[in-house]
Amino acid sequence: MASVYEHYHKGDINLDGKIEVGDLSILLHAYCSDNEVSDINDDGVVNSDDVSLLLSWYGTERTKY
Repeated sequence: MASVYEHYHKGDINLDGKIEVGDLSILLHAYCSDNEVSDINDDGVVNSDDVSLLLSWYGTERTKY
């Protein structure tokens, strides 16, 4: 069964349709972990690369692919 997260943009961590402070907060809370929801680039660790990706999309609205 597919995860609900697979159907939304990876940067929209809290699934509210926007990439904003809530998503950044969740990502920063998971920093240096292997949390796959916050690991935007799928490299196995939440790090500065994920923060950079999220910030590049910050302020945009993202919904289903």
